[in-house]
Amino acid sequence: MKKLLVALLLASSLYGCKKEKAYPEPPAGSVESADYWTKFEGLGCCILVDGLNTTPKALQPGQGGPDETPAWVSEADALRMDLTAPPAIAPNTTPSMGIFKTGQDFGPGTKFSISATFRNAQGRMDGQAWTVALVARLGDVADTADLGRLQLSLRVNKGVHLRVQEGRDGPSTNAILGAALPDGSPQPDFVSGDAAYKDIYLDHKPFTLRLDVNRKSGKGVATLTTATQVYPIRFEMGVFKKDGGAPLTTVGATIANNNPGETVSVEVTDFMIRRY
Repeated sequence: MKKLLVALLLASSLYGCKKEKAYPEPPAGSVESADYWTKFEGLGCCILVDGLNTTPKALQPGQGGPDETPAWVSEADALRMDLTAPPAIAPNTTPSMGIFKTGQDFGPGTKFSISATFRNAQGRMDGQAWTVALVARLGDVADTADLGRLQLSLRVNKGVHLRVQEGRDGPSTNAILGAALPDGSPQPDFVSGDAAYKDIYLDHKPFTLRLDVNRKSGKGVATLTTATQVYPIRFEMGVFKKDGGAPLTTVGATIANNNPGETVSVEVTDFMIRRY
């Protein structure tokens, strides 16, 4: 029987996971030579690498506020996040949930990479917006709207919009102006006929979101990797700059939902961090 995984996320994880298995291959598009790598298998969270803590520490569950209904549910080799929005959504709030690694210190002068691999993104394609995202932000596990953040998001809203976004708080988080693919093309949108749309929303194959952030130069690269496509977006930060902006203290994988009373979901299989 599937069980809620909150207690297991809060508990100590199985370091090294299943010893009898060969060391697994990282997902396509994920961080290389990670300082932290956690996979989700069965009813637990297996930390394969943790060079960030003396004692291995699991990711922690968190949500945006008290009104949404989140559920962290174990799958055979993944963690499923189900998010039901309240019947009425308060202004300037977005129901959200995620799994987070707190206690980071990615301030000016630092370099880091994070990635999360997802699959089975489920939600209405013709309703209000819902989003799967990889985020680096201020604060702790609570994903509240007042926190500044940098994120790579897949937003469903009359099509699918891949965006690198930045803001001093949740309501001001918008696509970074000037962010583009290497050939100068704008941040991409997908419709039902596109290969990336088919990979993610029709075939429900794994996809990886990755952020490579350089707060020495104030620039970065965000990448979506699907079963058949790769989209790297180059960007320059305006809030979390090389010479200003608060340290980013929490990183994680999230899902948000603006469809009142409805449920969206996604599964997470891997999360990685590298510090340079």
